[in-house]
Amino acid sequence: MGREIRNTSRKPTGAARRNRERGGKQRRGGGRVILDQLFNTTTQFNRRSEVKSPLSQLLESNSEFMDNLRSLLQKKHEIGLDEEALNILGKLVEAQPFEMERLLSEMAKAQEAFEDILALNPLSFEALFENALLMNGSSESDTVIARLEQALSIAMDENKAKEARDVRLIITQIQFLHKNVDEALKNYEELIKEDPKDF
Repeated sequence: MGREIRNTSRKPTGAARRNRERGGKQRRGGGRVILDQLFNTTTQFNRRSEVKSPLSQLLESNSEFMDNLRSLLQKKHEIGLDEEALNILGKLVEAQPFEMERLLSEMAKAQEAFEDILALNPLSFEALFENALLMNGSSESDTVIARLEQALSIAMDENKAKEARDVRLIITQIQFLHKNVDEALKNYEELIKEDPKDF
């Protein structure tokens, strides 16, 4: 006859059981708590107050979150999701207004630097492209195509075919950002027909 197997494990006390349950809830909800702190609007934020919002505290304690939000903001903007980009930008401004002021100041300085480069070399591909992105993300978004068309006119007047193609490619990319898909596809097709090896 087999030996009876006795259960020798001790039942947790009431305090231990409560701690275990509380710990399980914290583990299951930890990721959600972080996301809630990161993305929920903090309605009581006040710049002049010494009390900081949960979002601001989180970003200050973990710079990786700030970097990730910056990266996400840039990606949303580049693919034309402007409403989502503005939503992210609003959360960044709310969380770290002085940090965003610094970033916007840096963007203004960068655009000024690109304009200086273009004053010396109006057909610099890198300067044209980066400046176009900055213009498109600012109050100058309505004039960015006209700015690029000026550069295209210079390239054509100087018979610089390669530079003209580069400018046309930038224009096409900006058209995509403006969600003018039909015109952008038409321009891409023309560029491919002219030089299939370039794509």
